[in-house]
Amino acid sequence: MMWTNIFKDNTDNILTLKILSFLSLLCTTMCYEIIQSPLSSKKKSVVFFPVQLSYNDQLPVDIYGEFKKSLQSNGFHVFQSSGNTNEDCNLINDMKLADELDKVTLVSHSTGINNLLKVCDKVQSVDNVVLIDPILLKKSRERFVFNENLEDYINDFIESDKFTLLKDAIFKKNDKKYLTFDNIDNLLYISSKKSSRWKILPPIPPIKRLFLDYNEIKSINKTLITIPEYGHFDILDTQWSDMIHSSISKGSNFRDTLTNYHDDISNYIKEL
Repeated sequence: MMWTNIFKDNTDNILTLKILSFLSLLCTTMCYEIIQSPLSSKKKSVVFFPVQLSYNDQLPVDIYGEFKKSLQSNGFHVFQSSGNTNEDCNLINDMKLADELDKVTLVSHSTGINNLLKVCDKVQSVDNVVLIDPILLKKSRERFVFNENLEDYINDFIESDKFTLLKDAIFKKNDKKYLTFDNIDNLLYISSKKSSRWKILPPIPPIKRLFLDYNEIKSINKTLITIPEYGHFDILDTQWSDMIHSSISKGSNFRDTLTNYHDDISNYIKEL
């Protein structure tokens, strides 16, 4: 009888301990979810705006695969702009509706800033904006005729008078003196240092002369970062950046390090 009571007491104690342990675990889990969930579940999404041929037209091929892969390896969900402002705005709004904690960063390269600005004017839910070597375009209907073969297009571009069209009709400063970003948390301006160098043969002025001046941007929290040893087109996939490096615009002399450039940009974006 005594052993039975002892056994019964031990069983009750074990059951009590199990119940207490379960309640403790439940309480800890609930507290963790309440305190930590907003940070741990926060997603990071990038909407990328590639180079444009005119004020409205994006380049109709993807030449940023390696850069976007670097963004993905840093934990970003990467979406590319469709080139249609309404579609891009709907994409951003859908991301916010799916998860109110979703962190959205708009990233543009070169003339891609023009479509980025159209989106920023319409949405109020952008967390960060990143401008990589931004170039404003005229609101013109003129555009380059794109060949199916990008190499032929670039060669035709170099050998024809399209460079004059580029210089006179498209790549001119916009009349708007200042750009104001009121509805974002952070603005990061990334500049490639080698874009400031002249191309000697054939003589081509530095593309950096076309960049939007950092001082013409108004934003509460803006940062300028200059990355040395890389040029304006080194962000493109290797085959295209190498071709441009050998022709119209010099980039890094160390062509096997372009992925380092992509990773540097991705890391700066990740720190926002």
